[in-house]
Amino acid sequence: MADTNIDSDLLYKWRMILGPVESPSPEDEKPEEKSDEPSDQLTAEEENDDDSEEAQEIPAQPKSTTDAIELDPENQRVDKALSLLFDHTENKILRRSKIRLNTWLQDIRELFPYQQTLFLQKEAIDHLGIGALLFEKEVYDSLIPDIDLIRTILELKDQIPPDRTEDIKELVRIYAREVEEKILWNLQNTLSHQYEKGQPTTHPRKNEIDWPKTIKLNLRHYQSDLQSLIIKRKYGYQKKRRGYPELFLVVDSSGSMVESMISTAIIASILGHIRTIETRLILFDHEVADLSDHLEDIVDLLFHIQMGGGTNIVRALDYVHQKIQNPKETYLFLISDLYDNRGDEGVFQQISSLQKEGVSIHCILALQDHAESEIFRYNKKLATALTNAEIPCYSASPDQFPEMLKQALERTGQVKGS
Repeated sequence: MADTNIDSDLLYKWRMILGPVESPSPEDEKPEEKSDEPSDQLTAEEENDDDSEEAQEIPAQPKSTTDAIELDPENQRVDKALSLLFDHTENKILRRSKIRLNTWLQDIRELFPYQQTLFLQKEAIDHLGIGALLFEKEVYDSLIPDIDLIRTILELKDQIPPDRTEDIKELVRIYAREVEEKILWNLQNTLSHQYEKGQPTTHPRKNEIDWPKTIKLNLRHYQSDLQSLIIKRKYGYQKKRRGYPELFLVVDSSGSMVESMISTAIIASILGHIRTIETRLILFDHEVADLSDHLEDIVDLLFHIQMGGGTNIVRALDYVHQKIQNPKETYLFLISDLYDNRGDEGVFQQISSLQKEGVSIHCILALQDHAESEIFRYNKKLATALTNAEIPCYSASPDQFPEMLKQALERTGQVKGS
């Protein structure tokens, strides 16, 4: 009896992996007197017919008459959701109909864990060419903002209908807010060391509050019925600034670095609101764009980004060199895979020159989630040469950036090690 259960479980798993037993392959479907037009182009009659049946449930695999596994209703929904994405005879439905696409997006959110939902959403965007449908009102509410969706939005931003612009920008804002929540405290904590303790004050700013002292002196105001401590007065110390360090985030905007570019732009916007450091954001491909004046609004910043083009690291570093006022108070993070269209020698010489002047330089080869575990291409020869010249080269996720910044500040004595 136990063996039967095991066999049934294995059969079920393989059934969900392989699909219906008699599901025909794309080669078996011969087009009957169809033109050479792309398959996702519909006649008006076909489109109207498809939209007229939007609310109807698609019949569950009528072609599979020899299925050995009987699926319960929940697994039938899972099977249907996967077939709509991966079955070439069915996925044209998602490309043709925004309402069907919306229903499918809702289904995968209900049926799959969060990470799997993001994966399926990305597969649909990348392989079915449904980017334009994402801007439709019927689809918007079912989208989950993640880095791949933000990338697609920015790539297709010129196609956003005017009446959908604010809703689409709100998706970008939600994603940026999620990133900010992960790293803001660590960034503020790192940069708070740029101050020294000054005179005591009972009117401290938010970043000047001495919380242990404040809590201790307000314990007499504890409300047992509310189980809450009422803060009647805050205590802290006025801060004495040592001097604003200047941070340059210089990021490659070529196609291979888009995810890192988006992450860097969000981090730059966060840093732009922290008054203990001067932040400049420089983007480059074969040209250089200084977006330091757009850090106030992250959505405005991201929508100003132009993606693609070649790579000229030397030109970007030369621009930065001209902007540096105090090299020993300057921190440069070059976010790039270090591939330069004009060769390695010029890049190495420019970085070495900045280093000799006292600029603290880090090269981040990829700034993206799971960067340390994912395989990505970068210029290993140049990265090795820079590492040997004591220029740190590494990959990191966005939430690790505060620690990277802290290490850079500690190396120059700007903050004390913990």
